[in-house]
Amino acid sequence: MAGIKVRSGAELQNEIQNCLAEANGRTFDALKAAVDKTAKQTVEQTKQKSPARTGVYQKNWAAKADEASESRGIYGKTVYNKKKPQLTHLLQYGHEVTGYLAGKGRNKTRAFDHIQSDDVTEQMLTKNLEEELDKG
Repeated sequence: MAGIKVRSGAELQNEIQNCLAEANGRTFDALKAAVDKTAKQTVEQTKQKSPARTGVYQKNWAAKADEASESRGIYGKTVYNKKKPQLTHLLQYGHEVTGYLAGKGRNKTRAFDHIQSDDVTEQMLTKNLEEELDKG
């Protein structure tokens, strides 16, 4: 507001609202950039850590925007596997087996810890958001 002459209370109110709207826009842009960067980093880390027997599961990690949230002024992304979403839980935690393998004394498959925890993702987002806010 430096250099702006305000003649009335209404002008002051309008000027304050304009400044707040501008700050809100810059903050939302920084948040959006931080979320995008975090999603991209999460996808890359998950691809690197994923089991790669055939490579299909490993290659098909992606991030998509949560469109329903964006219409309410909230921005987020979901990291998911495009081709084999049903395998994520089974591979991350292992699962009980039946049939041939169970007869051989194996009751559970081994777990592949390849999906990072929410705490790690939150730390990455916080770091990325701080960097984006420092830029602008």
